[in-house]
Amino acid sequence: MNRYLRLMVFAAVSAGAMISINACGRLTRLLPHKARINQVMIDLARVDNSIAMPDAAKEDAIVVTVTRDGSVWLRQNKTPIPELAELLHDRAADMLGQRTMYLRADARAQFRAVEDVLDSMRMAGADDVGLLARKKDEVEKKEYFACSKPPEMPRGLDIMFFATPRSPGNMPEKQLTYPTRIPRETLMVRDLSTGAATPSAADRTIVVQIRYRPGGDLIYKINATDTNKAELLPRLTDIYANRAERVLFILGDDNIDFAKVAEVIDIARAANVDHIGVLTPRIVAGQ
Repeated sequence: MNRYLRLMVFAAVSAGAMISINACGRLTRLLPHKARINQVMIDLARVDNSIAMPDAAKEDAIVVTVTRDGSVWLRQNKTPIPELAELLHDRAADMLGQRTMYLRADARAQFRAVEDVLDSMRMAGADDVGLLARKKDEVEKKEYFACSKPPEMPRGLDIMFFATPRSPGNMPEKQLTYPTRIPRETLMVRDLSTGAATPSAADRTIVVQIRYRPGGDLIYKINATDTNKAELLPRLTDIYANRAERVLFILGDDNIDFAKVAEVIDIARAANVDHIGVLTPRIVAGQ
């Protein structure tokens, strides 16, 4: 190959390389910012009765993310569970006592990882938690978690904490408080295997249990009564039809997917339940 031909080939290759690099640069700029920060993705649970949660998109919103493998992230920082409560407490204090926090959990994350985060939020002084989710009729898409705030208009399901536990470590002590609409004994549930066979209007405490069964479908109970998932909505609607206090608690096994719990919360919302609490291990233990 003569010298001039070699120069022409080199020039053509160089031009092609520059075009490819330029195209990659343009494509990277077009990708969502969070995709360029971290390539790990989560699938939010899909529900029918989510509500708009615009405050979750604010720059200073307290948002915790749980990935499918159980990793926990506070904004862009991977955070060990033992440190989470104190970090959340400090952030809430910086925001003049922010009492609402948001949780973005992968639908396939084990519920135990979600429970650990909920306990940390509760110990940090949160009163309300927004469980961010997607509408079922939304176009299917993945979502990256590394951005400091959720994209677009966040939606989710809200749950409430009915007691403020004593703060851990060097946090100031807090007195246990119980809102008057919630009977104290409701928070002391330890053994749900006993009780009325069928909840009646006289039952102050209604607990939906979601039990794992190896190799089989999940088991659903309303208090101690086995219930098919398809029956949850009509039965809960009937139970709460004439109640002044529409309060429901959910107790799920540690190893079920978070999506299964979100699904029951969604059903409870459809049954016009006003206040939904999740019975984490600490709450069940009375802590």
